[in-house]
Amino acid sequence: MIFKEQRIRKKAGEWLVEKDDGLSEEQELELNQWLQADERHARIYAELEESWIRMHQLRRAIALADAEPDADVLMGEPVMHKQPMKRVFVKYGSFAAALLIGFVFIIWQVSEPSVVYQQETHITGFNDFKRIILPDETILELNQNTEALVYYDEAVRRVLLTRGEAHFQVIKDFERPFLVDVGEVNVVALGTAFNVKYVDDYVEVLVTEGKVAVTQNQDMGQAEMPEAIDGPHLTAGDQAIIGMDESVDALELKRLNSAEYEQVLAWKGPRFFFENTPLYEAIAEFNHHNELKIIIEDEEIRNLSIGGSFLLEDVEAFIRLLSTDSEISIYRKDASTIYLRKTE
Repeated sequence: MIFKEQRIRKKAGEWLVEKDDGLSEEQELELNQWLQADERHARIYAELEESWIRMHQLRRAIALADAEPDADVLMGEPVMHKQPMKRVFVKYGSFAAALLIGFVFIIWQVSEPSVVYQQETHITGFNDFKRIILPDETILELNQNTEALVYYDEAVRRVLLTRGEAHFQVIKDFERPFLVDVGEVNVVALGTAFNVKYVDDYVEVLVTEGKVAVTQNQDMGQAEMPEAIDGPHLTAGDQAIIGMDESVDALELKRLNSAEYEQVLAWKGPRFFFENTPLYEAIAEFNHHNELKIIIEDEEIRNLSIGGSFLLEDVEAFIRLLSTDSEISIYRKDASTIYLRKTE
C-alpha cells in the first residue's frame, strides 16, 4: 500500500526514541513482537538504528571536544606551525555539529516522510452524497456511507478510500500522478475518470474515461506513471473486480455494455438535496418526477423536517428513510400509492 513503508519508518523512529530513553520489560517485549511481525519492520529498524548509533558517536565526539579543547585554540599568541591543525580541528567540530543537526532533521523527516500541504477527510452517511472540488480541480463524488482521506504533496496526489464508493474526474498533471489506495489495491491514473467501490471482500473499478493501472499491496513511495506500473491496465468501459485475498493478476475483467455501465453509475444521477426541508415540500418534489405517489394523511406530520440526498427516481430510498422516524407510519393500498400517517 502507498503509505505502508512510510508508516513503518515513522513507527521505527518512534521506537528508537523510546529505546534511547530506556525501555521497560513490557516495552522490550512489545518491540520484539513488532520487529518479528513483518520482515520490513526489522529491516527498516536496523537501517535507522545504524544511523542513530552514528549520531551518538558524533555527539560524543562533540562532547569530548568541549571537555578537552585544543590548547592552541586557547592561547593568546598562536603558534604558526600549529595553526593548520587548529583550523582542521575547528572545521571538524563544526562539521560534526552540522552532521548531528542534519541527522536530527533526517529523523524528523522519518516521522514525517513528505510535506503534506493539503489534507482533507470527507465522509457521507446514509442517504447522503457529496461532490467535492479538490485543490487541483479534480472532482470527487462520494456515494452514501463513504469515507475518503485526501493527501496532496509536491510529488503525488493520493486518496485513501476506507469504505464505500467514489467517482474521480482527475485533472491531468504529468508531474503528479493521481493514486487511490483502497484496501490492498492501488489504482493509478494521470488524467482520467473512474469509479471505485470498496466492499468488505472485494474492490470494483470501472474506468469511465482514459486509462488507469491497477496494482495490489505495492509500496510505491515515489509515484510512477500508469504506463510504468506492473499490473493490469484498464481503459474506458472496462470493469475490474479484485478479491482482497487474490492477486491482481487473477482479477475478473469484463467489458460492460451500455446498460451495465449505466447501472454501475446510477448512483451519480440527478438528485434532490434536502436540508431541514418540510416533509410536504420533499414529497411534492418526488411526486412531480415519479409515477409512484406519496400522500400525507395527517396534517400533524406535514412540517416534519427532512434531510438527505436522493436520486430523483428513488422513491423507495426516501420511504426507507421515513420508516426510521417513529412519528410516521407507512402503508400501501396499491402498487402506485404510498400513504403516510402519524403514528398512534
